[in-house]
Amino acid sequence: MVGEITVPFFGEYWFCSGGSRHCRRVLWSDHLYGVLDTILRFVTMCMSVVFLGMRQAYQRLYFEMQTAPNNRTLTSTVVLANFAVAILFLFPLLTVASLAGRNFGAGEFTVLRSSALVLWVAFEATYMVGLSHLQVRMRSRLFVIAQSSRLLLLISLNLTLLRVFHLGLNGALIGNFAASVLSGLFTAAVLLRAAGIQVSTKYFKEVATFGLPYIPTVVFVYVIGNADRLALIHFGAVASLGLLALAAKIGELALMLFAGPVDNVWSPYALSVFTDADGPKKIGVMYTKFVAVYVFMALGASLAAPIGVSLLAKTEYAFAARLVPIVAIAWVFNVLTTLSDIGILISKKTWMKPLATGLVSVIRVIF
Repeated sequence: MVGEITVPFFGEYWFCSGGSRHCRRVLWSDHLYGVLDTILRFVTMCMSVVFLGMRQAYQRLYFEMQTAPNNRTLTSTVVLANFAVAILFLFPLLTVASLAGRNFGAGEFTVLRSSALVLWVAFEATYMVGLSHLQVRMRSRLFVIAQSSRLLLLISLNLTLLRVFHLGLNGALIGNFAASVLSGLFTAAVLLRAAGIQVSTKYFKEVATFGLPYIPTVVFVYVIGNADRLALIHFGAVASLGLLALAAKIGELALMLFAGPVDNVWSPYALSVFTDADGPKKIGVMYTKFVAVYVFMALGASLAAPIGVSLLAKTEYAFAARLVPIVAIAWVFNVLTTLSDIGILISKKTWMKPLATGLVSVIRVIF
């Protein structure tokens, strides 16, 4: 998120046509930033559709493993399953979509770009499994190091591709793609070296059974989170898309300073104590404290929005500050929903997720 926010800060790039003799300086506009945000959201949705359930299942099942060898087998199975699903399911699906798209005026979505998207999604999902592995093992220091290293890599790539090579929107996309592939490769190497290459069909079936309901869930969540953006594109207000995207990033970033660490420890903590005699009480007390802090964080983000926008973007983005309070309030309710999901994870009733999110998505589209 921070890496994406820094894109408007770089301000400009060079656009050349008809050879290097015809070049002009182009400022990052609301339109371009909105397009970048929409593309990255689409990539995130593709990754979540295929792999979110797998990651959630990994966290839930990890605490049921009785021995360290079982944990290693589960870890290896999930990492290898990521790549297997990408190659056997996601790649054929996107290839067919790209071929069919030629008949519907979407010729830009080529097979080559479909392959790149598969790689992007697969390695990003593998990196997320690595973060989950650190979460369930309560390795907070290594988690912070991994996230910080990834952030520095992304910012460095953005700086090089946008400021030095002046690649514009393509540079921002290439930077995100390269960061995902490099971090995913490193994660896969580390996890498979520690766990060994071993696959359990029993664990894979458990992961698949637990995670399948998340496929329609993620689609519904994508509709909920992007209905406003798709409406702006449909009605031709693409310039407003960049303002909305920046306001959302600033509002979310302020809350994520606290919500991020909480989200990283919340599920592992709750899954590790729910079997205790006073486990439900511990979970309830922690939930109440988190909610109180989120409310105050949303208030702080709203009050500091004008300063944040002025520091992170050009003057044409100033109106985004007025949208931050709305985004912050919405984000509080979104976080409450995320925290409440722990009940579904503990009871393994993941079938409830698509029902709830499906109903909300219908309401979101109507209103």
